[in-house]
Amino acid sequence: MRVWFRPSVLVLFCLAGWAASAAAEPLPLGLGQAVACALANGDEARLAELMREQAEHRAGQARAALLPQLTVTSGAGYSSRQTEKLRAVDRRGVERVYGLATLGAREGWFNVFLEQLLFDLSQMKAAEIARLEARVAALRARERREAVAQAIVELYGRTLWLGERRRLLGEIAERLQSLAATASALAKAGRTLELEREAVAIELERVRIELEELAALEQSSARALAEAVGLSGAEVRVLPASLP
Repeated sequence: MRVWFRPSVLVLFCLAGWAASAAAEPLPLGLGQAVACALANGDEARLAELMREQAEHRAGQARAALLPQLTVTSGAGYSSRQTEKLRAVDRRGVERVYGLATLGAREGWFNVFLEQLLFDLSQMKAAEIARLEARVAALRARERREAVAQAIVELYGRTLWLGERRRLLGEIAERLQSLAATASALAKAGRTLELEREAVAIELERVRIELEELAALEQSSARALAEAVGLSGAEVRVLPASLP
């Protein structure tokens, strides 16, 4: 399953979760939004991503040690006297003029140095090991992200199923409530047996108990979903229309 979500919208949505936690209305949460928030805010996904970035950084440093090293130096500056002249008189009384840039200087006014390591087996092996470690870290990060996404999909589906089951049982409870009222009226008129009225009442009570259990399970699943996507403390509402 592919989930596409704009990062800017994701940030705004996830930040809105904490503001919505104090609101009376639950925060609508689509499946794509749930997966994206979990990947952006979840501890496991973030840890795997940090480990991948560190491995890539080490691999980059190892590669850089094998690349040509360019160095640029310059004697220029705001107080440079490279263009000034030194005038002196030798022992024969002849005036001599020397440029300051040539007195005791081994380097030019602007210098470019290029150093290249020709062969170092240990550094080459270290660079290859770092490259392989970066690939392994990238694969692990991808696997971790897929596992997080799969867990969110399962938790989202369970929350949705519990809500749908509770809705259907609510409709059954309403019909049983109406049937119980009819049976009670008929029993008072002597047109039905008391045993039948009690059977309807027992079934209605059983459905009510199951409704309470389902409501508790749905709330617990929704809280777990909110915590998994980084919206701990917020009340979320799953959206059936967001399913692919």
